[in-house]
Amino acid sequence: MPYIRLTLAKPRPERVAEVRRHYEELVGYLSTLPGFVAGWVVVPHDDSGEVGRLSMWESQEAANHAANDPRAMSLHAELEFDVFGNMWDRSFDAYVPGGVGSRP
Repeated sequence: MPYIRLTLAKPRPERVAEVRRHYEELVGYLSTLPGFVAGWVVVPHDDSGEVGRLSMWESQEAANHAANDPRAMSLHAELEFDVFGNMWDRSFDAYVPGGVGSRP
């Protein structure tokens, strides 16, 4: 079953471009790891100032392996430094209703 990770950050206005570059680097690196399906840097259509990343994995195990990869951890730590704790992470199982691997 696919597994999705979403991380959003709300950096200070003068740090948004830098945080966005960090997410671009992180998604680029994650794409080289086993089990990676797809990834995006996400920005809102409003003036919230948030920026983040969405990544899709073949499984929760693949996502967890990537989250514990030393380089990925280093890149994530740089992000946390730049957003001063204004970050949240969420993880989701994904399925197509009525499709293969769907939930009952």
